Amino acid sequence: MFAVWNDSNYINFHFNFNPCMVTGISVLMPTYNQQTFIRRAFASLEKQTYEDWELIIINDGTSNLDEYIKDILQNPKVKYIENETNQGLGYSINQGLEKAKYDYIAYLPSDDFYYENHLLSMKEELEKSEDTVLVFSGVEYGSNNSLEYSGDTENILGKNEHALQLVQVCHKKTEDKWLERKEYVTEDLFLMYWNKLVSKGTFRATFQITCFWTIHYTQRHSIICEKFRGNINRYRSYYKIQNPIKIRAHKNKFVDEEKLYEKFRKKVIPAKKSLKILLLGELSYNPERAYALEEAGHQLYGFLLPNPPYAFHTVGKLPFGNIQDISFTSNWVEEIKNINPDIIYGISNMHGIDFIYNTIYTLKNNF
Repeated sequence: MFAVWNDSNYINFHFNFNPCMVTGISVLMPTYNQQTFIRRAFASLEKQTYEDWELIIINDGTSNLDEYIKDILQNPKVKYIENETNQGLGYSINQGLEKAKYDYIAYLPSDDFYYENHLLSMKEELEKSEDTVLVFSGVEYGSNNSLEYSGDTENILGKNEHALQLVQVCHKKTEDKWLERKEYVTEDLFLMYWNKLVSKGTFRATFQITCFWTIHYTQRHSIICEKFRGNINRYRSYYKIQNPIKIRAHKNKFVDEEKLYEKFRKKVIPAKKSLKILLLGELSYNPERAYALEEAGHQLYGFLLPNPPYAFHTVGKLPFGNIQDISFTSNWVEEIKNINPDIIYGISNMHGIDFIYNTIYTLKNNF
């Protein structure tokens, strides 16, 4: 009987599983805006002592990634799936599972990497017992160098306060699917998938550190979960989401924007003498005041704070009303000039002041 992580607690599982013939490992690589990492990840896969693998890269909305890795895509062991826009981690992995030809599934997020015996040690552990459905390795995740010191750098089970990470897991292929964004968003991979394997068999640890989980600012859990300084609007901005979100931002906090803003989503017909109002900054605690302007018949446009640092910052694409979003591209000035707003409404607290000032200064010098 072995342990698996969930909300900092160990839970023991032991069930029977009917094994199938295993011929190799399908390695799934979901990726989004991680071009600087991906070649390192692939290099670590090429160095594996276990060679019966295939790699399925799922590009979840990264522009021109195929050009960046075109030499990798020439490898006959590599499959490539591309989504035009970001669809979310669960959706991407489910795409990979549909294409996987092998009976064992491993994961290699493009910002992480394997040590050379990783796949072999995972396969050997899976085959020690017929009722084993999932195995997980230890993981290294910290660093000791002259710029940053951390005494907590590795663990033979996993990092405290986190569910088992993708890079450290290998499991038998089943018919189960990952939780997708259309259901709800969570950073907890146990809730997204591992819990679905609990009834299928035993979870086993290799007790070997054979992979590296890279710590960086745009990790998915740090974008989603308030415990790690993430929030719903940072998630919305980073993944360019255009629809209301259902999100578990903390283990005790679930937000359903579809339900929360239902009465604010009705289309309002603009008045004959409507104003074009540019909302600039962020809406803090009172997003309904923007909809009040729309109810009065005005046409609203939003150029709102990117990468909001706190959960209470409400930014675009707004989950309510019918506000036209202005994207952060090189031609945003021209876009605003073409709109020619009658009013620029700077709405913010202290965290948006610099953004509002710099935007108005740029517009003033270009109009």
